[in-house]
Amino acid sequence: MDMDGCEKCEGTKMNKCEVFKVYTDLCIAMPYMSQCRDYRTMCSWDPSLPFCDPELSVNGPAMKMYFHWGIKDYVLFQSWVPFSSFSYFLACLFCFLTGIGYEYLLYFNQSLEAKWRHKEEEIRLPQPDTISLQESNGPRTPPHPVMEEDSPLMNVYPDQSQKSYWSPFSIRLCRSALRFVTIGAATNLANQQKIISEHYIALASFTDPLVKVTGISDIKAQFRALTYFKKITVKKHSITTSSLNDAEVVVIDATISYNIFWMFYLHVRTVTKFEFAASGLIRRQEDLWSIADMVGALPL
Repeated sequence: MDMDGCEKCEGTKMNKCEVFKVYTDLCIAMPYMSQCRDYRTMCSWDPSLPFCDPELSVNGPAMKMYFHWGIKDYVLFQSWVPFSSFSYFLACLFCFLTGIGYEYLLYFNQSLEAKWRHKEEEIRLPQPDTISLQESNGPRTPPHPVMEEDSPLMNVYPDQSQKSYWSPFSIRLCRSALRFVTIGAATNLANQQKIISEHYIALASFTDPLVKVTGISDIKAQFRALTYFKKITVKKHSITTSSLNDAEVVVIDATISYNIFWMFYLHVRTVTKFEFAASGLIRRQEDLWSIADMVGALPL
């Protein structure tokens, strides 16, 4: 046996080593190890045998021990002993699954707290009627709400009376912005890439909370991943337009729903800001959304 106590016989000849005495001391101190099964049986038949008296052992307190898979080290337990390799494997598997379950409960709890905080903020802070644009030192016109809540997606103005407020160029920019917001719903990659080519200038830029790319090629690569979703729908909340320096600006507030699989959707409230060049093409796009809200919207 390769264990504590056997060092008493190391480096000595067998005729000088009290092998049975060492074996007796070890089995009295640790009676549940597999090598002591015969010793326990013998002592249970006749406890009066001199080598079955626990008081003869000079070792420490009794401990349960289990040798696994022939490995030299051993594992000690306080009150439970796996008597086979399979029961030891099940015990380790149970500990592992318990840890995984505990970590999932912690993540689920954090997700619920994030959703609750988001709901409290919505109740405490009412949503503004229009979206404020980034401040600039240059001249700009006041923002004009163009679309109202739940109006048709491609309807630029809510009623016919507002036609006089917008030039054909402004209306065309709004239609272009709306069309570009909905390219995520295109499951056809070729159609999506064609729409991007038609709406961006060559050196345009795209930014969101995670990435910042420049150039139409990188922008195409950024949007290519959207075609992997089964379905993408867009629910518009409002649109505002303004003039910022030498650019026309269109801001769209919408909820974008990504169908991940089966009936699970990821709903993300997104504010998209487009800056149009004089040619009517997009020179800069900025998507604003909250990472915390996205994590809180995961279908857990």
